[in-house]
Amino acid sequence: MESLRLDLRYALRTIAKTPAFSALLIVTLALGIGANTAMFSIVDAVLFRPLPAKNPEQLVRIFSFDEKEAQTDSLSYPVYTDYRDRAQSFQSIAGYSDWNDVNVSTEGRSAEQVNASIVTGNFFGLLGTKPAMGRLIGQSDDRVKGKHPVLVISNHFWKEYFDSNPDVVGKTIRVNGTVFAIIGVTTPQFTGTGLEHIPELWMPMAMVDVFLPEFASMNPLEERRFSWLDSIARLKKGVSLEQAQAELRTIAARRAAKQVAPHKDPSARLVAAQNAMIDVDGSASVSKISWLLLSVTLVVLLIAVAVASGLLLVKAEQRQKEVAVRLAMGATRFQIIRQLLLESFLLSGIAAVAGLFFALWSTDLLAGVVGSEGFTLPVNAATPLLNPRVLAATVALSSIAAFLFGLVPAVLSSRAQLLPSLKNEALHAGRNRALSLKNIFIVTQVAFSILLLVGAGLLLRTLWKTRAVNPGFDASHAVVASIDVAKQGYDEASGKIFYDTLLSKMKNSPGIQSVALARTVPVQNSGMRVTFENLNLAADLNIVSPGFFRTLSIPVIRGRDFQLTDTGSSTRVGILNEAMARRLWPNQNPIGKILKDVGPDSQSVEIVGVVPDVKFRSLQTPADPMLYAPLSQWYMSSMTIVASSQIAPEATLLQLQNVMGGLDKTLPLFSVQTLRQKLERSLVQERVLAGLLTIFGALALLLAAVGLYSLLSFITQSRTREIGVRMAIGAQRSDVLRVFLTRGLALAMSGIAVGVLISLSAGTVIRNLLFDVTPSDAWTYFAITLLMTVTAFAASYIPARRAANLDPVKALRYE
Repeated sequence: MESLRLDLRYALRTIAKTPAFSALLIVTLALGIGANTAMFSIVDAVLFRPLPAKNPEQLVRIFSFDEKEAQTDSLSYPVYTDYRDRAQSFQSIAGYSDWNDVNVSTEGRSAEQVNASIVTGNFFGLLGTKPAMGRLIGQSDDRVKGKHPVLVISNHFWKEYFDSNPDVVGKTIRVNGTVFAIIGVTTPQFTGTGLEHIPELWMPMAMVDVFLPEFASMNPLEERRFSWLDSIARLKKGVSLEQAQAELRTIAARRAAKQVAPHKDPSARLVAAQNAMIDVDGSASVSKISWLLLSVTLVVLLIAVAVASGLLLVKAEQRQKEVAVRLAMGATRFQIIRQLLLESFLLSGIAAVAGLFFALWSTDLLAGVVGSEGFTLPVNAATPLLNPRVLAATVALSSIAAFLFGLVPAVLSSRAQLLPSLKNEALHAGRNRALSLKNIFIVTQVAFSILLLVGAGLLLRTLWKTRAVNPGFDASHAVVASIDVAKQGYDEASGKIFYDTLLSKMKNSPGIQSVALARTVPVQNSGMRVTFENLNLAADLNIVSPGFFRTLSIPVIRGRDFQLTDTGSSTRVGILNEAMARRLWPNQNPIGKILKDVGPDSQSVEIVGVVPDVKFRSLQTPADPMLYAPLSQWYMSSMTIVASSQIAPEATLLQLQNVMGGLDKTLPLFSVQTLRQKLERSLVQERVLAGLLTIFGALALLLAAVGLYSLLSFITQSRTREIGVRMAIGAQRSDVLRVFLTRGLALAMSGIAVGVLISLSAGTVIRNLLFDVTPSDAWTYFAITLLMTVTAFAASYIPARRAANLDPVKALRYE
């Protein structure tokens, strides 16, 4: 123990003796460790973190499953109760919904939108969740519809809205205009059963009409065709997922046998709850992206390790005499290796602490760039950096890194030969060994840098190509803002009056050219869909007011636009996009055609117009069939206002807020933005992925440049006497410069060649993330090769010039 203490003191003194060298090595490692720590905290929720529940391996999610379309969906409440009451494979089955936002107002704060969840009375009991304060929702809170205005708030909501007040239980807040009493607070670790929508509050299923005021007229607890409910169940001991799924499908088949098409209930699909924390159909791609980003940061760490190992090889060359002295005094090779490895672990430990600060800054930056929606990974559900899991990962990474970059230099140093080292005589064989290893490290660094830079280049090209796509509408002069009048107590009659008044006042505002309402404004990967069983067709459904197409500069190419005469008492009408017109009536005029069984009330719709295809859900995919319906005939309380003008967007938004304030100050506007901003936010996935790989690629490029620079500096130092001899017998400075530049560029070119081959082989990993770009895109490879060549030239030139400028007399006296 005393020996270890002495080694530790000696290691600290050694590190302090060379502050510049130690700082360079620490910063290099800190960047690699910090990048991995930050990425681990983000992907932990997707890849490693268990569901916040008791015995999570017993939990499964229940979905409806359309076997013909192979589509997974939510359940209707009656279907959920069928499974709950009849299935024998489960200890319990609970229902919930996390996807809705509610208007919340507390004392001293105006109404704001927060994500909420509605749960059946057995939800928290099934999960085995305990409260941080008060109690959680139970069966007694979910008995009589509309009679249980109680809720549980999240730990984050408690801190944000109540300043961590310990007396919060019993206080009230207003949700969608209804007063609720707070009965409990969840623990900080509890985030619900999913990662896409993390609730801030939970209310009992009995309060569904407050939770979903827009759909209250559809009787969500009774309508079998209204699929809105998620379900989670706990398997009985000894029952497998496959056995439980077979039982549910039997129940579904027996039920469907008694129903008439097209109103038959779908079958069932079970998924382990841990694998369904993000959209079950997209979870595989989310996991793939998580592993991809984690692998990228590990590559950055490997480059940092290679650079650090190369720096230590340089240091080992300078410390040959010191090691020889210790060996001459009786130290064993094991003691030398232990001493040098201890220095490596100390350096890595300091780098890990510095890396945590870098990770904290980078995760905050990423969260600010991504926002609350759009990116595949749930950044808002990231594991805190000071969480024991993240800290353990950081310690493990720094320890492995220390061993990797410290072992080879330590072993080589322990082989120092006594007499030559004590006499300061150069060891040609030893130096050649160190030089060969550094050459391998440089080629490795450059190759991995090429791999990351090619990935970044391909994603940047994808982003550029996507931005060049014509969305089918004009986004240059429009602003949008969403509103839901039902959440402030408006019924259909008063809601229609409010929207009519809002449109009228906005149309009369100075500078406004056109204004309209729409259920969904492109581009966003969400919206309503309608299925036509008799036509074997599923189409997007958008409910709009007259003037919507004019506001977005979408021409009506056949027929007419919606008119004020299209009222609730007149014939139901609709407008198709070209994709739907081609699908239903190819080479025919669809005007006057009739669509039957549209919507939950199975209405017939007469087609009165056709408009061009619009990139509705994504800029990268062809437009799906789309049916537009008039707001006057398909009233929805949640709508988006879209206004076009020739004045500045900020002025248009200010006019909208002033008009809203004059009509109803309690109604919050949300998602307020220009249409151009909305279009950019639809590309958040592409932007973030391209940005992350660009940052990591640039970091790898910097580290590779440092490694190449240190190698040539090492060669210059080790060959100082040789250079002096060459210059003394007539070698020109240009000859020396050319030799060292050639050496650096040759190593870089070898690394580039290896990196290109690796990149071509690994291109399939990101193929699904590319748009209109192939993994072997020639322009990308050309640009990255040129960039690396220029960087290698710059990194090689400084030590090469230093070698060329050596004074021959001083060089001959060296050593």
